[in-house]
Amino acid sequence: MQRLDYELTNDDYVAFNQHAAVTAPALVGQARRVRVAGTVVVPVVAGLGLWVLERDPVQALFVAAVGAAVVWFSWPPIQRATTAVQLKRMSAATGLGRTGPTTLVWDDHWITESASATQASVGWERLDRVEETPQHVFLFVGPLEGLVVPKRAGVGASELARYARERIAGR
Repeated sequence: MQRLDYELTNDDYVAFNQHAAVTAPALVGQARRVRVAGTVVVPVVAGLGLWVLERDPVQALFVAAVGAAVVWFSWPPIQRATTAVQLKRMSAATGLGRTGPTTLVWDDHWITESASATQASVGWERLDRVEETPQHVFLFVGPLEGLVVPKRAGVGASELARYARERIAGR
């Protein structure tokens, strides 16, 4: 049995949710649809509006093309910034998860997280994916659900990530 002890903070949950927002397949698909729709709708409306006002097709096409480029290239940073602001606001108002001293133990059958008078155990078969950032290991057990392990917990966090990937690969 392996064990990690660490302190979970609201910032850890903000990092988890920001990461999930740009990696979870459902959210990535939604962001792509919004980006494509905006890239089509904004220029069409702007181009048609200009066409109605000026009756100049070259100017209308130029404005539509510029509008499409602006929406296409500006959407990802706008989405990231908006997500960050919303998560910070939610974190400050209500918190995003269990914070405080946390213990994570794992063996060949389970991963168990104990924190703030709660305990959750997950069988390895429920593990969907393992993702790492420079500061965290995220063990996803659903599209938007997972265990957050800060790398400040020590070398054991990287060992856990390696072990979890082996468990997924061995299925």
